[in-house]
Amino acid sequence: MRVIKSLKTIKKLKQNKQTKTFEQNNKTLKNSQTNKNKQSIMKLNKKARLKKHFPIPAPTYIPTLEKSSIISDEELDFQ
Repeated sequence: MRVIKSLKTIKKLKQNKQTKTFEQNNKTLKNSQTNKNKQSIMKLNKKARLKKHFPIPAPTYIPTLEKSSIISDEELDFQ
């Protein structure tokens, strides 16, 4: 173990330690964010794979209202 003689060197060492921990925290943050992104991408891929194997069937009949079936109040009054 070395003996630290001046206050300047002590301050520098403390600063270096702080910057190192800051850089490490940044790295862990970036890693966690990329892991979250990877997980979300994997989930989307899984959903896409499931849709490809089990497609949602398109509706064969879409009910539509014909114009003749809708009678307004004014038309009722005329009849």
